[in-house]
Amino acid sequence: MHTLKRFQFPFHYAAYYIAWLLGVGWAARGEGWLATGVVLGITALQVVWQYYVAERTRGLFRMVLCFTLMGSAADTLIMQSGLIVFHANPFAPYLSPPWMWALWVNFAVVYYAVLSVFWGRYGVLAVVSLVSFPLVYLAGERLGAVAFPFGDASAIVYGAVWVWLMPLCDYLYQRQGRCHDH
Repeated sequence: MHTLKRFQFPFHYAAYYIAWLLGVGWAARGEGWLATGVVLGITALQVVWQYYVAERTRGLFRMVLCFTLMGSAADTLIMQSGLIVFHANPFAPYLSPPWMWALWVNFAVVYYAVLSVFWGRYGVLAVVSLVSFPLVYLAGERLGAVAFPFGDASAIVYGAVWVWLMPLCDYLYQRQGRCHDH
């Protein structure tokens, strides 16, 4: 198994992008539950990989919980403000869709597994969030999984929100004592 460790980064990155594309694609087609299942299935494979190949999962649940709760809460509040409409959302108008929750779970697994270089680098996280979160949501809009009633500028709200939330999630995780057994 240890020889597979060198595939840690490519495996998780490929799994993340496959999960994202399939999840967003199925949601755009109105198949929100299928999107949720596909993303969670891929994420389960990533967790198994992380456990058996990287031999490191201590603290993973804390990170998944933090990102999923904060991400879903932010999506829900932004949705309720009218800045975004999620397609294939059985929980509208009250909560963001389950396929987005699944994407947050997947993002947290990837952040834990291969992006530890960013842990504790709050300024870098803020800058990366300012750029990357609007781009990801705009890509979801272009694929048809979400709509921005007020135009593309609505996506900038995600950057502004995650400038604060991404470092906060990381900080809360660090404060609870991240694992040091890389």
